[in-house]
Amino acid sequence: MRISIHRTKGLSTIGKAIQFVIAAYILNGCDLAGVPDYERGCREYLMRNGYSQDKIKALLEYKPLEPDMVTQLISVPNSAVRIMLAQNPSLTFADRQILWRDKDKYVRRAIAMNLRLSHEEMTMVLQKPTNTVLMGLVHKVFPYASSRCEEYKIVLRGLAGNPTVPQEVLLQVFDTLRKHGDDAYYAFSMNPNCPQKIIGEIMNVDNDRKPFINSNRDWVRRTQERKEQFRQAKAHGKPFPSGYYPWSHAELWWRDEDE
Repeated sequence: MRISIHRTKGLSTIGKAIQFVIAAYILNGCDLAGVPDYERGCREYLMRNGYSQDKIKALLEYKPLEPDMVTQLISVPNSAVRIMLAQNPSLTFADRQILWRDKDKYVRRAIAMNLRLSHEEMTMVLQKPTNTVLMGLVHKVFPYASSRCEEYKIVLRGLAGNPTVPQEVLLQVFDTLRKHGDDAYYAFSMNPNCPQKIIGEIMNVDNDRKPFINSNRDWVRRTQERKEQFRQAKAHGKPFPSGYYPWSHAELWWRDEDE
């Protein structure tokens, strides 16, 4: 009987601990997986500061933004707003250059996910900081783009999940992350244009070595199934479904595929 009571107390304690963790995540603007809910944080900030529902909707749905609004949002103190802005495909190269200078590494990761990223920017993200004169010049333009190893890997993960990045560049990203002890399987698994070489690695990796690999395998399957659905829609002249970014902009990441 004592054992039963102790177990009950133990379960009660665990339950309270779980409730506390969930509450902490929610209070800090995170979802139940511990990932920050940038959309909610962005919406709340903009509503508090008097932005109209139309403008808020345009930002959250990655629609084209007026230049004046972009100028305002680039400099707001709320990082969630800048993160949502950084992924907007309508940003100009000049707009992105400003955001590349952002001190928040997650803003820079968000730019690396932008569907209009230029080849110049992709190349810049891949550059690891060194003491060479060339990298000194790069850092004058993009002072925070590749600083410190952990921040460097975080920004690279954004590139790993970007479906407009050419496959040869994605393979470079994969090799670079592995050299730094981070394969970022989850980022690649949700990329609809993930190279088959990386997909094969994810599907064949040892479960014991990678405890969360089954989740990544599931994401690979879901991503490829969704891509095939959209491919069929394209073949029949149907519009791409609106919704989760970047799927609502699928015409951008299929722009270089053969018909």
